[in-house]
Amino acid sequence: MFKLQFARCSEPREPSWNASGGGNPFAGRSEHPWLADCWDWLSGNVGATVTGGSATPSDVLVERLDADTEVERMVAAYSLAEAARCGSTDALQGLTDALQAAESGREANAPYQAGSAKVLPRVAMRGLAASGATAVPPLLALLKHPSPTVVAAAAFALGEAAPPSLEVVNGLHDAFSAASSSLDDTAGAFDLDTPELATKTDALGLRILPEDKKDRMDPEITSVRRVCAVTAQALGIIGARAAAAGSACADVRKELAGILAARLAQ
Repeated sequence: MFKLQFARCSEPREPSWNASGGGNPFAGRSEHPWLADCWDWLSGNVGATVTGGSATPSDVLVERLDADTEVERMVAAYSLAEAARCGSTDALQGLTDALQAAESGREANAPYQAGSAKVLPRVAMRGLAASGATAVPPLLALLKHPSPTVVAAAAFALGEAAPPSLEVVNGLHDAFSAASSSLDDTAGAFDLDTPELATKTDALGLRILPEDKKDRMDPEITSVRRVCAVTAQALGIIGARAAAAGSACADVRKELAGILAARLAQ
């Protein structure tokens, strides 16, 4: 089985369709706030539309991040994002706390449904990504979280939300470097290129992995790999924004060029 996933590494700068009509058709509609956000993104006009917000208090919306249906969860996340963009510290804190819910002891292997450890971080990640620049400080702090799952989610949200800055670039690169070093250390402990291991195969001729080597496939290691991938993608998106900004972000482009040159030299 092949599983292929694609994520754009550059953002639209203008609509790709005949956009001579009116403005965002989802403006003022709070029942599906993510639609206004998607329209703005596809139009190259991120975060331009206010849907009208939600009259629901932030603490209630935070509880709904774990609602039974995905529609309810996403309404809550994007409503909190809009409140955060308008200055609500409670909304921003609620999303930040939810992003760390994987550490709360909930069932880690449960599917993406209410009550599992996977739901809150994923929904909060989308909410923080839609919160824009206001979410940058807490997301930068989360890049130093001990859980790679939290770091990867924070890096994704930063890539979506952050304006180009040296602080963001260096924070993402530090997270990438830490994860990369961790993988190097792990690889050194599991050298499978030995004559002994090469001769152990099953009936189909496939290599049998010894019991003491199977933890190389541990979900925690997979999460560290994801940190490397997501931070690299986020750096690419930030670089594209810096390039679009021209001379105003020359320092960011220079820093990224230095990082890439150092990595290529390795």
